[in-house]
Amino acid sequence: MIPKKNARKTWHDLTPKQQASVLTLASIQVVLAATAWTDLARRPMDQVRGSKRKWAAVIAVNFIGPVLYFVRGVRRYITPAEDQSPRFRSARFVLAVAVAVSGSSGHGCLTYRPRFSARTCG
Repeated sequence: MIPKKNARKTWHDLTPKQQASVLTLASIQVVLAATAWTDLARRPMDQVRGSKRKWAAVIAVNFIGPVLYFVRGVRRYITPAEDQSPRFRSARFVLAVAVAVSGSSGHGCLTYRPRFSARTCG
């Protein structure tokens, strides 16, 4: 029997290694989607960029949807407790040193906000 040119492979046509790869990727997709949907359901509306319905639909897109939700759909806030953590204190120190080294008088060349941003003087 001559195999058809566009014949689709069935599960039994795959090698054990290919079957394991498909199962692994499918498991990762299910875990990512479940985690994203759970986070979306529990997260307050003010911490989500856009509508929750839109993000629920985006999460359904394989792999890219859950990743997009966590990267672009979730607003990240720094709490006052986090702001006093050693990580942020050291970042403020580095920022102060950068301002001192640059000779800036602090007129907006480098600014500290809950999210760090460096603007160049222009």
